[in-house]
Amino acid sequence: RSIVRNKYPRSKREIIVVDDGSVDNTSEIIKQYKDAYGVKNLTVISQEQLGKAHALNRGIIEHARGELVMCLDSDSYLSNDGLKRAAFYFEDKKVVAMAANVKIIPNPTLLNLIQRFEYIISYQMKRAQTFFNIEYIIGGIGSTFRRRVLEKVGYYDGDTITEDIDLTMKLVQLDNKDNRLVYGADVVAYTESVLNISGLLRQRYRWKWGRSQTFLKNINLF
Repeated sequence: RSIVRNKYPRSKREIIVVDDGSVDNTSEIIKQYKDAYGVKNLTVISQEQLGKAHALNRGIIEHARGELVMCLDSDSYLSNDGLKRAAFYFEDKKVVAMAANVKIIPNPTLLNLIQRFEYIISYQMKRAQTFFNIEYIIGGIGSTFRRRVLEKVGYYDGDTITEDIDLTMKLVQLDNKDNRLVYGADVVAYTESVLNISGLLRQRYRWKWGRSQTFLKNINLF
């Protein structure tokens, strides 16, 4: 819904949903939504569960036709002007990737409040990373890329558990002077918080282990 309602020309927008082996009737719900509201340029792909990297690659390689590609997660949505604002950054021909400003959807719990403040602080730091041209994480939610550059680096790899960091480091390998990676503070996306401490620990372990895998894979950059 957030993409359908975005303030962006419908003729220049395509929505690609990859159902990676879900068991919650996702594909059928989306098809019903498409028919009920007459949504144009909406493609639904169903496949056996092969992982996020494979799902993203299939959607991009087989179906994306636009010059720019934005990725969203299933627990996230985009602000009403997100597409327009994201596209603006690519007026600069050196920009090949843009990280969105991700905010936590509020709920009345202490753990949610802590994560909301954490995201505010960490994403403010990304302003400095763009200023000094040292951005190295274009996170999955609302991340936007030039499709030709994704093709050049071979799209997402499936050999680390943080495919977004891995892809970003592949872009850094191109050089980050003529291929800039930036943070779009005004491109706002929203995502759900982790609901309990055990879930938070699993999430952070995955993030840190995946980053370590990616650093080892790109050790030549150091």
